[in-house]
Amino acid sequence: MTDVSLPPAYDWREVNIPGGTGPVSLARLSVDRDSGATQSLVQFPAGWSRPSLGWYSEDEEILVIEGTLQMSGATYSTGGYAYVPAGYLRSSTSVGSGCLVLAWFSGRPTWHEDNRHGQGYDEGNLVEATWTELPVELGPLGAGRRLREKGSRTSWILENEDRIKTPTKTDLFSLGDRTWAQVPSGTRGPKMLPPVFARAWSAK
Repeated sequence: MTDVSLPPAYDWREVNIPGGTGPVSLARLSVDRDSGATQSLVQFPAGWSRPSLGWYSEDEEILVIEGTLQMSGATYSTGGYAYVPAGYLRSSTSVGSGCLVLAWFSGRPTWHEDNRHGQGYDEGNLVEATWTELPVELGPLGAGRRLREKGSRTSWILENEDRIKTPTKTDLFSLGDRTWAQVPSGTRGPKMLPPVFARAWSAK
């Protein structure tokens, strides 16, 4: 069985988010060539905001690692999680003294400035939670806290130090030391400092 090792230090780059008041620092962790889906670390500087209203063409998953992010009347502090479906209307997005976020898009995102939800938006798919407040249960990767699970679509916070064997390609991000690894299907990943965010790539 192949083992997966931890990657080198992240390659941080300045990028401009559409509608934002200035650049943010972004470290791309992974890209899926078929779908265009990406997983990234995003560091928002103090005072950053996006005053314009609009929505993205793709689903997004957000986990706040440090700081506070406000969007559409909701506040996500450290440990805050959101699964934001495509077409979700984003308004008054801002950070205070800075914010570090782990973000995943289901494909190459396109920003649409608008004052209404995008076509096909389904509020039933929106998930908002704080992972530390969720119960511990047994999941496909071991004991943890379930953030989102819909069929094969699953995201968890794992709280053990076992080297995880994944049933499908999975991204692992240690909230303990901020290391990341992508584990192919049926492969045992590296030992990571818990808690560990785990998200399967099995579905959009």
